[in-house]
Amino acid sequence: MTIVDRVSLESAPMANGCEGLVTSDVVNVDGAPSPPSLRDVLGQVTEQALDVMCAPHGLDVPLRGVLIWDSGGFARIESGDVVLAVGLPTAFSVSQVLRAAARAGAAAVVIKQPDHPSWVRSEADVQGVAVLAAPQELSWDRLYTDLRATVTAASMSVESGERTPVGDLFSLVNAAAAVCSGPVELYDSEMQVLAYSNLDEDTDELRRLSILHRRPPPHVMSWLRDSGSLQRVRGAHRPTRIEPVGHRPRLIVPIRAGVDILGYIWVTVARETTCDATGASLTDIARIASGLLVRLRTAGDTERRMRGELLRGVIEGSGSPEVLAGCLGVDSDESFRLLAFRPRAGDRPVNAHLLIEELVVLRLELAGIRGSAASLGGRVYALVPEAHGTHGETRELAASILDHVENQLRTDAVVAISDALPNLATLPRGRDEVDRVMRLTSGTEGARVTSLEDLRSSVILAELRELMRERAHLLRGAIQRLSDIDKARNVDYVTTLREYFDAQCDLTKASKRLCVHRNTLRYRLGRIQELCGIDINNPTERLVAELQLRLGFGE
Repeated sequence: MTIVDRVSLESAPMANGCEGLVTSDVVNVDGAPSPPSLRDVLGQVTEQALDVMCAPHGLDVPLRGVLIWDSGGFARIESGDVVLAVGLPTAFSVSQVLRAAARAGAAAVVIKQPDHPSWVRSEADVQGVAVLAAPQELSWDRLYTDLRATVTAASMSVESGERTPVGDLFSLVNAAAAVCSGPVELYDSEMQVLAYSNLDEDTDELRRLSILHRRPPPHVMSWLRDSGSLQRVRGAHRPTRIEPVGHRPRLIVPIRAGVDILGYIWVTVARETTCDATGASLTDIARIASGLLVRLRTAGDTERRMRGELLRGVIEGSGSPEVLAGCLGVDSDESFRLLAFRPRAGDRPVNAHLLIEELVVLRLELAGIRGSAASLGGRVYALVPEAHGTHGETRELAASILDHVENQLRTDAVVAISDALPNLATLPRGRDEVDRVMRLTSGTEGARVTSLEDLRSSVILAELRELMRERAHLLRGAIQRLSDIDKARNVDYVTTLREYFDAQCDLTKASKRLCVHRNTLRYRLGRIQELCGIDINNPTERLVAELQLRLGFGE
């Protein structure tokens, strides 16, 4: 690794985009199979992740160095560089760095969150270069340091060949089968098969079914629990012998990382084989498996975190739908639904939304759904492809997740479901939909699962109410004059008119609701028309008046 230069970026006068010194950290990985990719480092840079605004060539582009752009022309961008575009005062400056980066084959350009993300995304698409957006509050010095350290670590990982160790698991179980003289399967903590030996062994029905269905048959799992064998296995630190009814004996050893159980190793043995014969070897193999599973879990967590950050960026309107689609392995024009989870008001665990996010991601993965989840503003947003099932099946999935939240986190939560969204680019609209549903159900003890379809009329009125607040002139007119008269004269004509409308303009029903005589109500309605000039017999005026009453005066 060669470091060309290093300075504190915060002390350099970079406001005009031309004065900052050029620093570069070029990571050479000669002899390595391949350099790290943008995907390898993206999810690991700082606690506040970068938003992927655009990635025309995907996230698997090779990454070789980190460079700070200097528009004075002193910076020489190399292929694979991540370019930190410090201090870009104009749109021309942005175009300039994007063109230079594209010509040189840079891996990506990093900018601060722009005021007009759609223009930046369009310009990056034209130039054919990836653009990442950093939060405004994140210092360039911190970003540079984190990026440089992450690129270096990723390069060392590539050089040492430390990739996701799925292949290593199969090698390990084959070695275990040779040492223990019997077929071996390796399971995760949920008893799902991760790897199995293939040394031309004698296979019984239990092993065949376990490999075929990726987990032991239900009757065997029931026997393990009911007989207490599973509890003995989980409490042991050495192999435990079990003899399932109708099957050959097994030696089972838990794979531990401290007090946590990451998985189990099962070995099929002869009836005369004892734990002492292979116990020490099997315990050593479990210790090796522990390291591999930790690495596998870490790799999965990084990928999961990156999917969450990409989803968060698209929901906020700053991320790239195409990159998110590529990461999820779905078509960006596929239909989706957005789900929003939140704890009910009242007692809740600290950081409950983060715990809910982890559980939501886990349930999506177990259901085989190519979705993602992200926390934002105290809520957890989950993306579910429409291909997963009907609206009713999505409701069932949401209810199932809420059951797990209640059982595992002891937290009462609710969920809102959007309409079907035609593509990932409409996720910001989906967020608006579920947020409105959440606001309408906030503080109530209503249904746990509520879709926009359930509250469509109320949601439409809520959106119109927001529009009227933004455009106050829409509330001017007869109802405003009537409200002013109520305040000045200490009368309540507004309530009279609302009750009349709520009774579908039926004098008898309305008079009962107001506890007055029909003639008294008729007189009041006449006075209302005289005072504010409204013609309640005109359908158009009546519609506008009712909308103003519902949206701006008292509701």
